[in-house]
Amino acid sequence: MVSYINMDTGSSGTPNTRKTPLSRRKMLQALGGSGATAVLAGCTGNSSGGGSRDGSEELLTGQDAYSGMEISGLLKNGYEEAVMLPSGYQENFEEQTEIDVSVEQYTEAQTRQNFIIGANDQSDAYNFSVVQHWFYPEYDQNDWLQPLDTYLEDFQAEWLNFDIDAIYESVRNVFSTDGTLYGIPHTLISGMLWYRTDIFEELGIDEPETIGDVLQAAEAIEQSDIDISGIIGRASPAASSLNTWIGWIWGYGGKMLNDDNQTTMDTDAFRQGYTDLITAFRDNGPDGLASSSFSELQPYMVEGDAAMHWGTSAWGSIYNGTEIGDQVKGTLITGPADNTCQWFYGEALQIPRWISAEMKGPAWQFLQWRQSEETVLHEMRNQPRLDNPNRLVLESDEYQQFTEERGLGDFAETLRESFERLNDEYWPYVSEFSDIGNVFMQETSSAVAGEQSPEEALSNAEEQVRSILEDAGYYE
Repeated sequence: MVSYINMDTGSSGTPNTRKTPLSRRKMLQALGGSGATAVLAGCTGNSSGGGSRDGSEELLTGQDAYSGMEISGLLKNGYEEAVMLPSGYQENFEEQTEIDVSVEQYTEAQTRQNFIIGANDQSDAYNFSVVQHWFYPEYDQNDWLQPLDTYLEDFQAEWLNFDIDAIYESVRNVFSTDGTLYGIPHTLISGMLWYRTDIFEELGIDEPETIGDVLQAAEAIEQSDIDISGIIGRASPAASSLNTWIGWIWGYGGKMLNDDNQTTMDTDAFRQGYTDLITAFRDNGPDGLASSSFSELQPYMVEGDAAMHWGTSAWGSIYNGTEIGDQVKGTLITGPADNTCQWFYGEALQIPRWISAEMKGPAWQFLQWRQSEETVLHEMRNQPRLDNPNRLVLESDEYQQFTEERGLGDFAETLRESFERLNDEYWPYVSEFSDIGNVFMQETSSAVAGEQSPEEALSNAEEQVRSILEDAGYYE
């Protein structure tokens, strides 16, 4: 028995801070204002449900231990969730365990909103849920997540080939607090510089290894007789484009915020990285780049209109199979501070701590099944998806054969290296992320369009970001 709801409205989410629980006012704002009052009536920022915070429940580990039970999950829209859906591989879990699974799937913003409503209502509506790396601090600080260390030590499913140590430590750390893991990562995306090998060979340019190489190549390509833009990347005036910029600037050693969540955008490192990328996009990118989001970038490279693309590792599967796929290669680049440029994104499955122990058992089996070797291999073969953070699969002979047969052997090797180098130290983990991301990208997009100088854009962005953070109390 399978039920499935999909509601796609195209919204984006709002990351939140590790430092303080959300106030009632902040919660109401997050849920859309006064319309959420009835839901939160009588609730505080912290949940206090009947679930165990220390993970001390006695769970069952057998394949048929929870036969006949029903569980429900809350997922966002995206290819990362496909294997968990009825159209993916969900029936495999149901057939093996005789546990019925229902899934609701929404936009990222709606998924978070529904989870918060459930948390404050102590609802059993969802027995497992997805959490993005930028939402994890909010969920953790409110004690909404079940700690998994005891589960991993004492209650691993006997019938699954699941090994938590096979998941890259770099992404496990993101979903951990004080050494305790609160989510099982199933998605990891890194940053890569994509470039056209045929264009580079024609112009006698070596593979780029540093930011300096990228900037020089972009200028050389733009000035050549070849009718192609030098470089592209996300520059739309929305928070969803921010990682393109702060991940690049991390290569210079620049960070948007310091450990006290106060702006550090006026440092030489941040200023230089910001100016260099604006200049590269403005002078060596195509017209209209200032309004380009993820989906709008695809035609530039796929149709052969750009020679380089600074973006995510997820583009490896997109470029593969296109007419120019054999001529596009992904590589890692470092900046003047010897930091690898990043484009980090992580997702994990978690169990709400307030649900009953009876429901945590089958939910825990589902989390393990999701990252078991069999499920991840199925996902690779049938999605196909290559960026799951399960090292057992990524280093397996089958994965190696699969990627080589599709001409993706070099990409797979670079992907593994990028996962090893992953660093989220640069990420602004504040609840006002969407607000600061929007004002930053509005000014940045304007500069890419040539409407103001990089210096003016950064000064305006810094002033607005600081004002938002001051209002939020980070400068008290």
